[in-house]
Amino acid sequence: MRSFSFLLIFFLLFTTISIPFSYAEEKYPFLINLRIDAVNESISEVEPLSSYWFKFKYYNGGTFQKNYYAFYVKFSVEVEGSGWQAFVDPQWSHLYPNETKIGTVRVVSSERPSNYAYIHLHGELYDIWGNVHSANYTFQVKSSAYHTFDVRMEKNYIEAKQEQWYNIPVKIKNYGNYEERFSIIIDYCPPGWLATVAQNPIVIPPKGEEMTYLSFVVPHEKFYLQRTVYFIRYRVDAISTGSSKVMSILVVLEGGHLTLGQIVALASSMPSLIILFTIGFIFYRRNNLCAYVPKMWIEEKEELSKMSKEERRKVKKELKEAWKSAVYFCRNLAKEDKEIRKLKKVANKKQRKLEEKIIKSYEKMNEELKNAWKEECKKIDELCEKKSKKIKREIQKIYPEEPKKIDLPDIPKYEIDEKRLEIIEPNKIKIKDLFDRIDRDKISVEREILKIKEMGNEIREKIKRDFELLEK
Repeated sequence: MRSFSFLLIFFLLFTTISIPFSYAEEKYPFLINLRIDAVNESISEVEPLSSYWFKFKYYNGGTFQKNYYAFYVKFSVEVEGSGWQAFVDPQWSHLYPNETKIGTVRVVSSERPSNYAYIHLHGELYDIWGNVHSANYTFQVKSSAYHTFDVRMEKNYIEAKQEQWYNIPVKIKNYGNYEERFSIIIDYCPPGWLATVAQNPIVIPPKGEEMTYLSFVVPHEKFYLQRTVYFIRYRVDAISTGSSKVMSILVVLEGGHLTLGQIVALASSMPSLIILFTIGFIFYRRNNLCAYVPKMWIEEKEELSKMSKEERRKVKKELKEAWKSAVYFCRNLAKEDKEIRKLKKVANKKQRKLEEKIIKSYEKMNEELKNAWKEECKKIDELCEKKSKKIKREIQKIYPEEPKKIDLPDIPKYEIDEKRLEIIEPNKIKIKDLFDRIDRDKISVEREILKIKEMGNEIREKIKRDFELLEK
């Protein structure tokens, strides 16, 4: 019994002393070593802006499997590749010698990741003696094919001139992970303008960019009284995916511009224009009464010369002031006369509109009344003709009394107050009475039409009775 106890104590002392030295030098990894293996696949394809979970198991790969104590295990990840992130769970844990645990590595892809990435998982196992046992495992991810691009212009606002040619740089960058063909299509261009693209289509490698030029020419369009804004819209299409981006260019034109031929034509016609302008000015002067106001200091030049210098200056000044007053008075009269003519034109327009409305109403009423009378007369003629053929004898026709036309009422007038320079509109009460009368006349016409129809029915009944007597 004592010998067995001695052997047990010797074995524990041996393991306590020998194991640290052996693991410090890693001479006996068969006792304790960390093992990491993939549970599912170790290679995966991931789409942009998505994630994937790798599963791994970790355990003690050595022969020491007694659960006398637990190991401390720590994990970390390292990403080799751009646009990728990785997270390990758990970051640390306790592990018994004969235990197997499961961990996960989550890989997250950005919008534009690299085509491939390597996720290095590092694990460290610490035993109770402070020895570190390391293990590594590498997962590989591949980015799914993705496509994205961008279009940039240095200037999308241009102040242009007529008959000028402009080149706009257009830069296209392919952010995708495969080669792409791009086509530039001009969706809209102002009428008469010419626009084209220097290179079309354009082939751009992954992560590459290419610059082309959109060119357009502004045609001659005479004068621009204000700033006129035009726009050119074009579209960049990715041929393989069908995606597109629409861009616009604003073109601002202002001022005037003449071609060489127009300048020559204008110069050759300038004498004629000057003559026409002179003739027009002469006619204006002749028709302008204010131009005939006499300048008395010129007409009375002889009388003024007989006066002294001071008196002549004073009288001349008074005559000029009187002439200015007369001219201003004449211009004011001309202005008032022009304003009165304008007011009369407006008043006449309103008067015609009112008269047309009233006259049309009465013409319509008289026409309805006349048509109703004609319709009854027509029915009587048809009846008499039918009966006359049957008995072969003519009879005297009787018609309803022809209705009289409805007289037009007095229409109020628009007048002009020449002193106040304003239009005097008709009295609102008179206008209201006028339209009330129109409504009453419409009712009277309806009654008269009913009366004509009743008279027509009575006459037709009488004709039928007369024919019946003749037939007997």
